[in-house]
Amino acid sequence: MVELIQSDSLPPKNLISQSSVYEDYQNNLWLGLDIGVSHVNLSSQFVVYNDQKGTILLHTLSQLRSGELAGITRLTLSENLREFPLEILSLADSLEVLDISNNQLSSLPEELSQLHQLKIIFASNNQFDTLPEILGQCANLEMVGFKSNHITHVPENALPAKLRWLILTDNKIERLPDSLGERPRLQKL
Repeated sequence: MVELIQSDSLPPKNLISQSSVYEDYQNNLWLGLDIGVSHVNLSSQFVVYNDQKGTILLHTLSQLRSGELAGITRLTLSENLREFPLEILSLADSLEVLDISNNQLSSLPEELSQLHQLKIIFASNNQFDTLPEILGQCANLEMVGFKSNHITHVPENALPAKLRWLILTDNKIERLPDSLGERPRLQKL
């Protein structure tokens, strides 16, 4: 079960049959109501907790800046960001999954390679037109998801050595680099 916290857009409590929010594979939220399950379209920032593990599924930039998220392994920021928050680098020793989907980002900083534990990055629904080359310098990166951007070019050196999954659907890519064939661990393209 998942709890929804800090949302002004929820229906009145008498319409909620139980405190339940579900996330589907496309990161859409669904709310359990007395009349069934309904898709949630929220305009305000909110935080979702997994009550079994206490893991935050969606974070806020203010939490990151305050140091409240120190030591986490998964970070999800979706706040219409136009620039990559360098405060993320403070999580270099613990961060394994970075989800910066649903923002307005068009580039990643060179400092991204400082995230030594990073295994998975999702940056879907942003403004990228080229797959960032810095991804190729992330030593432990295995899964790269840049779905629904404006990507037309995938540079040879943007592909991490340990790449297993490359998700680039809903972009404008006509050709993938030959170096993709040099990724023996690749399972999903």
